[in-house]
Amino acid sequence: MKQVKTYVLFTLCLALSSCSTKKISSPVTIDNLATLNKNVDQLFAESDLIGFSCLAIKDGAIVYQKDMGFADLKTQTPYTTTSVQNIASISKTIIAVAIMKAVDQGKINLDADINDYLPFNVTNPNHPNTPITVRQLATHTSSIMDTEAYIRSYYFLNATSLNKLEMSKEYGEYLDIIKTNELIDESTFLKNVLTPTGKWYSEKVYSKHEPGSVSEYSNIASTLAGFVVESATGMSYEEYTTEYIFKPLGMKQTSWDFKTTSNDDFVTRYFSKSQVVPNYYLITKADGGLYTSTKDFSLFMIEMINGYKDKGTILSKESYDTMFSSQFVIDDEFSIGIFWDRNKDGGFKHDGSDPGVTTLASYNDAKDRGLIIFTNVDTNENTIPQVSKIWNTIGKYNF
Repeated sequence: MKQVKTYVLFTLCLALSSCSTKKISSPVTIDNLATLNKNVDQLFAESDLIGFSCLAIKDGAIVYQKDMGFADLKTQTPYTTTSVQNIASISKTIIAVAIMKAVDQGKINLDADINDYLPFNVTNPNHPNTPITVRQLATHTSSIMDTEAYIRSYYFLNATSLNKLEMSKEYGEYLDIIKTNELIDESTFLKNVLTPTGKWYSEKVYSKHEPGSVSEYSNIASTLAGFVVESATGMSYEEYTTEYIFKPLGMKQTSWDFKTTSNDDFVTRYFSKSQVVPNYYLITKADGGLYTSTKDFSLFMIEMINGYKDKGTILSKESYDTMFSSQFVIDDEFSIGIFWDRNKDGGFKHDGSDPGVTTLASYNDAKDRGLIIFTNVDTNENTIPQVSKIWNTIGKYNF
């Protein structure tokens, strides 16, 4: 499921990051910009990608833009920087900012027991005396795991009429469960999965590892982090992030509302060039359900880069420093900040994958440059190396 895909992309991002931090690169001139565009065009033409948008950011502005392919193959609608799609796990970077904003407001303590904020109790039965903290949720060290119950978060419109031929093999295997999914709020989902009286509860949702000891990627724990923000602030997660992130940054195309999928700007999502993804909505919206465009998300990335450089506007310097500092070390190469991935060369990154979408966003310290890539096709063994080639081709240049 999604956590497997995320790990594949996660590995890809490490490889991409190591490539993009090399000091040897090409300064952009009119001639080699033409060569770059030609090379990217060729790579795209040879790929299984359908629509694609990439932006490079430097000094608070977009310095390179490349849009290719289609938001919809049937209508031949071009994919552009204003094409809207869900961005999968990159949505978790919004949770990071929301948590730190609540810290600035004195409403959240990163090291507090999450049960200080929640309306129901969440405790690892293997370690009943060890509290799970907000910081642990934000660093994937909470001991909360993604079990098969996570498939309950995918609400496909008209699901009862779907057949396996309309789904990828991965999601087709879970079609019987998907057909029974209901459009519920995330608090109901979390209570059903995480509490012993919940109808989807299993002790497997909690790791044998003690909270805080091991980092194991968890979409369910990420959603719980978003719900902690909601519980601690007294505002819905949608309202809070809109009020304190999207509005101040001018992100007018960004939303959590699944009705966005009926807007003219919304892309068609594809398992492949011959297979459209049936329309769906992610109940656990905080972990992967943000709808936005590369142009809108660039406003967020510009703010993140500014915050990394102590020039941010929506969080305090202390909160930015905390968010981008290493909170949990994985190995000699990699660590985790507050939801942002870090490597030893500095900078930050995240990636995302869901049915019909693949997304990447990063900031590279050595080149002082951000990159964003969105595409409306599924992550698979073909598209991963194809996105990688385009990313690395663009990454060779100093904009």
